[in-house]
Amino acid sequence: WNVKVADWEYNSLAVNQQSNSASKTPEEIDAEILDDENVLAALDYWMAPEILKQKYCRKNSTVPIRYTLEGDIYSFSVILLEIFTKEDPYTELTSGEMKEPKEVIQMIMENTICPQISPEVPESVKKIMKKASQVVPSKRPTFQNIVKLLEASNKRGRTSVVECMMETLETYVASLESRIEERTQELSVAMANMEGLLHRILPPMVASALSRGEPVPPETFNSVSVFFSDIVGFTELCAASAPLQIVTMLNDLYSIFDDIIDNYDVYKVETIGDAYLVVSGLPQRNGIQHARHIANMALDFTKSATSFKIRHMEEKSLQMRAGIHSGPVVTGVVGLKMPRYCIFGDTVNTASRMESTSQAEHIQVS
Repeated sequence: WNVKVADWEYNSLAVNQQSNSASKTPEEIDAEILDDENVLAALDYWMAPEILKQKYCRKNSTVPIRYTLEGDIYSFSVILLEIFTKEDPYTELTSGEMKEPKEVIQMIMENTICPQISPEVPESVKKIMKKASQVVPSKRPTFQNIVKLLEASNKRGRTSVVECMMETLETYVASLESRIEERTQELSVAMANMEGLLHRILPPMVASALSRGEPVPPETFNSVSVFFSDIVGFTELCAASAPLQIVTMLNDLYSIFDDIIDNYDVYKVETIGDAYLVVSGLPQRNGIQHARHIANMALDFTKSATSFKIRHMEEKSLQMRAGIHSGPVVTGVVGLKMPRYCIFGDTVNTASRMESTSQAEHIQVS
């Protein structure tokens, strides 16, 4: 297997040798394309310290940068690290925004940091990388010596091309299987979370049908009880409060209501602003028990609202009014992107009117 790494020092060497050429240097091209100093600095992580000093310490100098073969050896060590770690160099410094690329370049020039060799890199390769990334250019091996070191690290001796291909393929397949298993687990967790969320916003039977891709046809229920409630003086309360305070208040109140409905055979349809809509007798029919469940729940709601404390207005007591009506309704799932389980019929309208014409801290029933 051969790997060709292009657009490195050899290209710059060729440009410097062609002094009469009208072509631009890679630095000039980069400067035209990129204007962000940090972006440009990140592109130079692979350069040797002595090359970086020429580039950054003599920006206004007319003397061209002297690229060397020793600099290529240093760049090779960084690329070798990338091949084995599958990460960019110096990610331990830049991943959490601990250092900006410009600062990393400065540290490289000052010889205070060098590419960190991870434990997963084979020992034979570590030795090559350490030798190739020496601070003193003359101490770095030549590419001929690197080839000899690589050949010596092959304990099996000479191997055929087919054997190398098979070994590489087996390693790749093993890595691929591990990645597939990891992604499958992540997908399973995501699907479980999505299904859990779907079961919280839709009735379990409806959510299960939608998860299986089955249509949910409209359904008629001959007798259910519908409950509406809202906060008395909510408009004035909003005018005297910040939006975040209103959201916090409603979340506190509805969290209490949500805990209460767990004790009854009821289904929370939706909340719209300060309005809270609950129904009993659907999606699972419960005979004539729906009236009892809704009535007892409404009493608990009223009791909780009376003792409820508004965080930003502790001196003010919350007043709630409610309405209940029993009768037939039709249910159905409306929408595709954000499906909603809705109830329709005069029973819903009557329950809403019962609530709107009710008095504070009263439950009007028809």
